[in-house]
Amino acid sequence: MATNIPAMQALDEGTVLRALRTTLEDPVAVLDGIGAMMQAESHKAFREQRFGNVKWKTRGETGMNPNWPGILADFKRGASSPKPHRFRDAPVLQDTGTLKKSIAYRVIGRDSVEIGSALPYAGPLHAGEDTESPTITESIQRKLWNWIKRTTGAATRAAKKAGKENTPQARSRATDKLNRAEGALKLKWLLNKKLRGTKITITHPARPFVGIHRTFIEDVQEVFGVVIGEAN
Repeated sequence: MATNIPAMQALDEGTVLRALRTTLEDPVAVLDGIGAMMQAESHKAFREQRFGNVKWKTRGETGMNPNWPGILADFKRGASSPKPHRFRDAPVLQDTGTLKKSIAYRVIGRDSVEIGSALPYAGPLHAGEDTESPTITESIQRKLWNWIKRTTGAATRAAKKAGKENTPQARSRATDKLNRAEGALKLKWLLNKKLRGTKITITHPARPFVGIHRTFIEDVQEVFGVVIGEAN
């Protein structure tokens, strides 16, 4: 299920920071500093694959390796082969870097900061909600099938070559190609003609990347001498 998030609106209607205890001479400057800290904390989540004490699940843990929605998107964009990272467990949420770059903040009035993303898919990925795959077309299925054939054929040839040469290098190349072929064959279910013209529901685990957590609250208190909280 796609979710539309207005520009600059945080994913849960706004992660808002309020100075609860200290009266500040220049609250806007302090709030701007807190917003920058929040943005940096969000960026760190993508690098460390966790937000606070919440570790993001890998694709392997969620049964999404290979990343078939991403592979469909690759073929939809006209690629003849999927991107190599579609077959890796981690990192997640780092396909193009667009989501990370979209996270921004703004100061509201003299007591609040709002942070979030304007991307329509940010909310579901943050909170763990359903989205839909690209529409499966005959063109996508044809590209997928051609790629599966090329991949399995390359694996077969590499295995035969490794048997003849019997060298560590040849065996290593063959193993890599056989692993890729194994991943490709896992996608044959997407070739079902009954899927043409349809979108498949994708269930995402929660992978939070905006908000505040206990350690961050402590860091802000140490730097700015204020106690912050999240608005209801």
